[in-house]
Amino acid sequence: MERITLGYDGTRDARSGLDWVIDRCCTRDAQVTIAEVSAPGYEADASGGGLDDAARSVRERAPGTRAITARVRGDIAIELADIGVGADLIVLGVHPDARLRALMSRMLPLRLTARSRLPVVLVPHGWQPRRGTVVVGIDDDDSSSPAVDFALREAIAVGSPLHLVHAWLAGLPPSRLRRDRTDSSTTALEVHRRILARAARYARDKEPGLDVAERLVRDNPVSALSHRAHEATMVVIGSHGRGPVAGALLGSVGWDLLGNISTTLCVVPRQR
Repeated sequence: MERITLGYDGTRDARSGLDWVIDRCCTRDAQVTIAEVSAPGYEADASGGGLDDAARSVRERAPGTRAITARVRGDIAIELADIGVGADLIVLGVHPDARLRALMSRMLPLRLTARSRLPVVLVPHGWQPRRGTVVVGIDDDDSSSPAVDFALREAIAVGSPLHLVHAWLAGLPPSRLRRDRTDSSTTALEVHRRILARAARYARDKEPGLDVAERLVRDNPVSALSHRAHEATMVVIGSHGRGPVAGALLGSVGWDLLGNISTTLCVVPRQR
């Protein structure tokens, strides 16, 4: 049974996350915790109608799914991460203007993905079900390994091909430079090709029957993944775990992808 925690506040963005969760529950055995987090001092609707209506929608549209509600006060990123302990996924609906809105809400999506020990699925406002590939970004280091594992399970579950995308611009990756500063015979292209081939070999060895495609792109990661998102049912990336402030300053791929793609984005943390 898959255990899902959904952050929900009754807004249209949150309802997109709810729709995604319900669609997922229609194809697998799942339990859903719908969580509302309010700031200290804020008087939430004591009737709980929004949460109860959301739970009722889950039960009616995905029969057999257990849906429970939770109401807490505090910082939403901290509380959602804590509520999600023991779950398999945390889900949050986001607006197309996610970057601007995130700044206004103290960078909620980025803070949540930085804090969570679980995969965080960010569902864009207006999300609609569609068939497509599962696209996973392959980084230069080992941060994408958990993302590949998640993407493999997702591709098998939905019966979709898996596309591995590795983007590079110029030069050797920093990890390669640290390991081997004297290898002048190996071109940057060969090094990046090997990084992608290693990830593809791992995926094929783990799931021999799965259709796995490799995409080596001379581009920045955000552009490369955005270009392929239109054919994807989900884009999966790994997290470096830099934290929300460092991620914003250094340029997080997930941060830059928010609002640039119309499909779901799943950020998978590095194994701890």
